Amino acid sequence: MTNFLIYLTVFLLPVYFIRVPIGNIGTINLLDCLLAASIAVQLYAFRVRRDRNFLIRMAKKYWHVFLFLLLFIVSFLFSYLTNISAQNSIDGLGVLKSFVILPILFAVGIFLLAQKEKIRPNLLLVIFFASAVAQSLIGYAYALQDHFTYDSRLRIFYESPNQFAMILAPAILIGLYFLQCSSGKSLVLKNYQKFLLLTGILSLLFSLYLTHSHGAWIALVTSFTMLALIPIKRLRIAGTLTLFLLIISSLMIFNLSPILSFFHYVPSAPATAIDSRITIYTASQKISSKDRFLGIGPGNFQSKYLSIQPFFSPFPQWAVPHAHNNILHLFIEGGTGAMLSFAFLIFFLCCRQKTKKPSAGFFIVAVYLLLHGIVDTTLWKNDVSVLWWLAFMLSGTVSNSQSIERS
Repeated sequence: MTNFLIYLTVFLLPVYFIRVPIGNIGTINLLDCLLAASIAVQLYAFRVRRDRNFLIRMAKKYWHVFLFLLLFIVSFLFSYLTNISAQNSIDGLGVLKSFVILPILFAVGIFLLAQKEKIRPNLLLVIFFASAVAQSLIGYAYALQDHFTYDSRLRIFYESPNQFAMILAPAILIGLYFLQCSSGKSLVLKNYQKFLLLTGILSLLFSLYLTHSHGAWIALVTSFTMLALIPIKRLRIAGTLTLFLLIISSLMIFNLSPILSFFHYVPSAPATAIDSRITIYTASQKISSKDRFLGIGPGNFQSKYLSIQPFFSPFPQWAVPHAHNNILHLFIEGGTGAMLSFAFLIFFLCCRQKTKKPSAGFFIVAVYLLLHGIVDTTLWKNDVSVLWWLAFMLSGTVSNSQSIERS
């Protein structure tokens, strides 16, 4: 029952668009219901098995990961409580619940089950791949009916084409990862399985093309290059390269004004996508300058963004709920504590000890989401947030016996 509910939740990640009424209180999205049910079942499973000694042993072994996860949650909680108001109390609580607390608890529970070999982590990759392929097929139905955005991009039921691309691109990498494993001795696929895998990858690629998401393509190509050129046993090199790119991009974004002045930047007329990003980053720096320590609170970015309009020329993009960069957005809404704790978690992910054998499938998904997060906020989408924390927790902590053949 526990495993079935977990697998079902991963397959149905897009159902956060479906709202479930809660009496006279309001509604909650269906994905949150699935996550909460999965977490409850996981807690009950550990309770009835009386795994106290096991939990203590895991806490001692991975105390640094659990500590910074706790600091990450607490930082956002403090930021929410110090910025709560009648206007944002519900929205902020929803962000805290759906993007931080539930995904992290869900991923930690699966991590613990994986350590006891009670779940097959790589099967989660297969299920996510199947879910993404199903969504790509739905995309063809939308395309045949000419249901595109105003700029001819495919988004199906997502709020934007970029959100759709954040699901398609990791699934492509998962498919390529399985193909790479099948070319060696770690995975044996029958001919029809290879055909289905290749067909799924091609379907995902064409749907991704229809999204015209440049950030997704750049992150996909970079991640695939790492997967193709770096042996799986040396993926620590890919982690180091990813960490280097994150540091360089963060330094550039946090010091954008002098860089723009040096290059004598002048916005285009009409504004391009790059102009919009630059405006968002510049405005974000002004927002963060007033609340560096505790942040502005989860879910408050858009209102703050619009409130500083008098300091800028007319914004080329008005509906901006996020800062279009993971680390920058964490810093703005969660404050210094959230950003530093997340930075330490990324360091643990990218620079783990050589003796630990990472699950390459989860690791390459984590790398992709970090790279795409340089130009977008991959952590602040309900389904992608769950995917990120799963990839983070399982990328380097799957026991050696959890080999890919078992999936």
